[in-house]
Amino acid sequence: MGNTPDLWERVTLMTSSRELAVLVLSCDAFADAWTPFFNMYFTYWPDCPYTIYLCSETVDYEHPRVKTIKPGRQLQWSARLQWALAQISEEYLIFLLEDYIFLKPVSTERIEYHLDVLKKTRSCYLRLFPCPGPDEPLAGYPGIGVIRAGSPYRNCTQAAIWKKDALLAILDPNESVWDFELIGVKRAEQLDGMFLCVEIDEKGDPLEEGDYPITYFCTGINRGKWRREAVKIIRRHGFDVDLTRRAQETRREMYMRMLWRQYCKLRRISPITYT
Repeated sequence: MGNTPDLWERVTLMTSSRELAVLVLSCDAFADAWTPFFNMYFTYWPDCPYTIYLCSETVDYEHPRVKTIKPGRQLQWSARLQWALAQISEEYLIFLLEDYIFLKPVSTERIEYHLDVLKKTRSCYLRLFPCPGPDEPLAGYPGIGVIRAGSPYRNCTQAAIWKKDALLAILDPNESVWDFELIGVKRAEQLDGMFLCVEIDEKGDPLEEGDYPITYFCTGINRGKWRREAVKIIRRHGFDVDLTRRAQETRREMYMRMLWRQYCKLRRISPITYT
């Protein structure tokens, strides 16, 4: 009987691993980012118990813990996501992009807690990295807030747990990723469930210094080039970045991006608009 709690935890985890998956949405043009991404992913989440799907277009990625799914042709961003969701049997998914460079250990127990909050509150979405953060606290759940209807980037593509049916409901297969974030927010307002987000912790800005369910460098690739900071982070961990396949931004481009970020802080607008 002494092992009963451990057995119950294992049974609970086995159940949730069958209802939660990880989806990394990508395309053939970003295939060079897959190895750096997964090197960092498994460095900081080596015991990830969930099925990991990588959606490309026609290219396979050979890794024993990654399941490549591909429509076999080029599709608009939202159409590719719609197709990918149809291949996934799990009811919930962690949505990621291929240039989110993990920075800190990911606790499966912490992910399970946030999945439980999503289910208990019958919410549609729970952002795991507050970029941007929530608008108001969620009563009864310290550290988690509500993103009000009408808030910009309410359904943005940052790392989040989604209820799959909710994500499918707001997709328009003709839309780009930018359309999904800017126009899809109107469709998200028609859903019954809440949109949640972890609150920004006491470390504030930059967010990468914080401690979140998934803390990552956001984002590794900007305007088609590797960000200099991302290359430095990846190489500091002993992994390679192939700059023959994708260039690194120049120092001038990096400084212009940083200036834009500071401008956004002063104007209180989202730096996500710098794409």
